[in-house]
Amino acid sequence: RKPFFAMVGFNETHRPFPSYDGPIDRIKPLPYLPDEPDVRRDIGGLNILIRRMDESIGCILDTLEETGLDEDTLLIYTTDHGIAFPGAKATLFDPGIEVALLMRGPEPFCGGRVINALLSNVDIMPTILDLCGIPIPVEVQGKSMLPLIRGEIDRIRSEVYLELTYHAAYDPIRGVRTERY
Repeated sequence: RKPFFAMVGFNETHRPFPSYDGPIDRIKPLPYLPDEPDVRRDIGGLNILIRRMDESIGCILDTLEETGLDEDTLLIYTTDHGIAFPGAKATLFDPGIEVALLMRGPEPFCGGRVINALLSNVDIMPTILDLCGIPIPVEVQGKSMLPLIRGEIDRIRSEVYLELTYHAAYDPIRGVRTERY
């Protein structure tokens, strides 16, 4: 009867990936990596972990449906960096900054749409505040995605500022991503 918040973390898609011994001809190579059998097997190992994570998310969705909470619960799935491959994770290249963001719930979060716009995870909190009718503090850097999701506008920002200071070692890098660059 009361609103609830649950945060569930997944570690499945982190290295080391399990060994993939299946057919590699069905594995789609990543465009920024060499199309080699070992790379395809590595992607196959990642795909195994993605299926495991997908099953876990399926359990959450099933529970929401079984309890009748699916109709008024906003489920947000996101990641904090790109996939763990060279030129991706721990870089500011597109494969390193492209993160998943899936939102499912009551209007306007239904319908299976893809919205192609520059967003940042800093936009999630203001979106939740806006959805709940809570004023967004002026010092918050993110922007509510609700006008974008409702189709009232086609973008909420023209650039995204990027930073990486430390992952495996101290290696500060900064960047700006626009629709073109």
